[in-house]
Amino acid sequence: MTDAADLQRRRAGLRAHNRWLAEFCQDAPGRRAGVFQIMLHDIDAAVAEVRWARESGLTGGVLLRGTPPGTGVPPIYHHLHYDRLWSVCEELRVPVNCHGGGAGHRTGDTPTNDMFFLLDLRWWDISRFRNLILGGAVSWTGIPA
Repeated sequence: MTDAADLQRRRAGLRAHNRWLAEFCQDAPGRRAGVFQIMLHDIDAAVAEVRWARESGLTGGVLLRGTPPGTGVPPIYHHLHYDRLWSVCEELRVPVNCHGGGAGHRTGDTPTNDMFFLLDLRWWDISRFRNLILGGAVSWTGIPA
């Protein structure tokens, strides 16, 4: 489990990146969309960041990180913990992107374990979308479930 001070530092880093990204995208309107990041530990802060990003012109969507065991957040995206996040994304028409790694656990330190880890990366992001759809958080058609 990550401590509160570490989470605060991580959130500050992501916010700095998102501010830089908004400025970068403003230099070429219509050519740069900007996919911004959020932390899932504090849904109020995540919702506020989604609103800020949209108001700042970032149109590429939000990047969902993995939720590996021990992170302190529910690992399933259809959990009630995330309902307000999905609502604001739907309200503001913010696309949802999944990060391709980091949600699984390593099974060892050998080259073979490294290969299994790398081969499983693709399945973790597919699993996140499957979880959102089959769990009822979103529908196949884009119409709220």
